[in-house]
Amino acid sequence: MRHPALIVVVLALLTIVAACAPPAPTATPVPPPTAVPTAVPTAVPPTPTPPAAPTAGELAKLGQAVFARSCSSCHAAGFAPPPAHWVIRFSTAQELYDFARTRMPTSQPGSLKPEEYFQILAWELVGEKIVAADAVLDIDKLANIALHK
Repeated sequence: MRHPALIVVVLALLTIVAACAPPAPTATPVPPPTAVPTAVPTAVPPTPTPPAAPTAGELAKLGQAVFARSCSSCHAAGFAPPPAHWVIRFSTAQELYDFARTRMPTSQPGSLKPEEYFQILAWELVGEKIVAADAVLDIDKLANIALHK
């Protein structure tokens, strides 16, 4: 009869263990989403800042070098009038630019790059104090620059 007593003891211990154990976890229902998930915003790279336009003074420095290389053989040697002469001959910077671009140098008219003619013009405009060295020159607005009053 020992066995029935053993069974009773085991059942009693199981009952005690079950009573002392924490309750079994219950599944927590997940509520349905109430809002549509939005896309995670991605970082937008900053728009690159365009380089600042060179000032008339910076263009003038370049123009002086171009003049020395391409124009001084005639203008500095006395074969042609100095650039200041041309400033008083034309009404606007556009007229002077167009003249230089289509007629200079006399040996090869139009042989310089457009930006080189523009740099030479800037050198002359700054040198004659028609345009301030810290001004920004716009090649599309040369007609607005009066060369003499």
